[in-house]
Amino acid sequence: MVIHGVDAFCDLHGEHVPAALVGVLGIEVVLAVPTGAAAALDDVLVVVADDDREVPVLLHAALADGVDRAPSAVAVDGEDTRDYGRGEFARVGEGVPPVLDGRHWHSILVASVKSGGFASGPVAPPERPRAGVVPFNAAAPRGDGMEVTEGAVTVDVPAQSGDSRTDAVFFNPEQELNRDVTVAALRAYREREPRAERYLDAMAASGIRGVRAAADGWAATLVDRDPDAVALCEANLARNGCDGEVRHDDANAVLWDPERVFDVADLDPFGTPAPFLDATFANVRDLVCVTATDTAPLCGAHMQSGVRKYACVPRNTEYHAEMGVRVLLAALARSAARFDVGVAPLLTHATRHYVRTYVDLSHSAGAANETVDALGFVYHCPECLYREHEFGLHAERPDACPNCGGTNVLTAGPIWLGPTHESAFVAAIRGRLTADMGTRERATRLLERVEGELDRPTHYDQHKLYGRWGEPAVGMAAFLDALGDAGFRASRTHYGGTTFETDASVAEIRDVAP
Repeated sequence: MVIHGVDAFCDLHGEHVPAALVGVLGIEVVLAVPTGAAAALDDVLVVVADDDREVPVLLHAALADGVDRAPSAVAVDGEDTRDYGRGEFARVGEGVPPVLDGRHWHSILVASVKSGGFASGPVAPPERPRAGVVPFNAAAPRGDGMEVTEGAVTVDVPAQSGDSRTDAVFFNPEQELNRDVTVAALRAYREREPRAERYLDAMAASGIRGVRAAADGWAATLVDRDPDAVALCEANLARNGCDGEVRHDDANAVLWDPERVFDVADLDPFGTPAPFLDATFANVRDLVCVTATDTAPLCGAHMQSGVRKYACVPRNTEYHAEMGVRVLLAALARSAARFDVGVAPLLTHATRHYVRTYVDLSHSAGAANETVDALGFVYHCPECLYREHEFGLHAERPDACPNCGGTNVLTAGPIWLGPTHESAFVAAIRGRLTADMGTRERATRLLERVEGELDRPTHYDQHKLYGRWGEPAVGMAAFLDALGDAGFRASRTHYGGTTFETDASVAEIRDVAP
């Protein structure tokens, strides 16, 4: 909550406000007494603290449930402060001067104003956060947090960021492109499927993804097991004036609940999404969006981990990023098929350290059968980089490479061999990127590249090919023109600057390469 104006201190003249804070327009209130526990209190006071000062402010109206009249702002003497973490509040007797002692309180103290002083005592936090209530011990933003603006929303997040798991609520600024594309994809999908309106952010953390969806008109539900994350989600929804439900629950429990059907489910876990896939396809109606950051298992760098998590043999080849894409899509396809659901990828991309996909759902046994039919195997020769693919769930690896005769042919699969995107939908997403998105230019380039990719399992790396041939590589434009002039289809891919798709074989590429 933000208390605006110096009058929020009930001290218009600033007599009892630290001089450095007179005229400050915003104070972040990051902790408040649960309203259920405070029902008997006459007035409620919150004290905001940063690294070197403490300031009393009024309880925000959104948290004043059960308070009949405007509370007073009264200073708290630091010597009489008890540890709120042990369920105790400041005890201040009558006549205590409005002076704030003490330093470095990284908390907010709560007390009720009574005639004759404060009345206080232990207050247990509620079993789960209620709408509009920030519970005790919330890791909400303070001096050690930061304010982030993405698209049309501004949220508070912990200063901790990046890919490392810590005790703080997780927030990754590197995923801004992912979130920008998600907002644009949701806009495009709503036009494709007008009935879609209920969106689930299944691993909400700071809530930034769900808040952005809510700000864009979706009926958003944000779920997290961490009470600190739940508190932060509620605060960020309120800060942006967004309606939305926040649940302190396990994502699988929410997804399995047949009474709570969502049109769109968004999985953005820390690491693999595999433990959540069956629950997702059990009840979600229209669209599933998935991020996977465990790229080493997906791409075959940690093959045994990939086998365990994805029931597939991944191979670490020169097209390892695409291997990760197709391993993930295969896992989604198998989970969906268990519930007679078919999947059709609308957009899939491998960007830096994650894979992201959006799959459209069709609820029928026939659609599920077609999905299973899109699975198969790739046979790869590491000697000459020849590869071929075969649909089906039974691998029949060739004894020797048809191109070079090598006997070390590798099998990868079952992986997804079908299309990884729908070009028309990718174009629609690109058209719904807006100027307020910080990664709009990067997202546009990414989507343009994906939109133009051929539907061919496994791409080539031009530099790898020339390296095997013992020749210096030519420019990509001239190289692709040569393939086109020879009657082959060829396109660049988003996987790298020297990667390309083609319907030519390795031998045919070698014959026409300049």
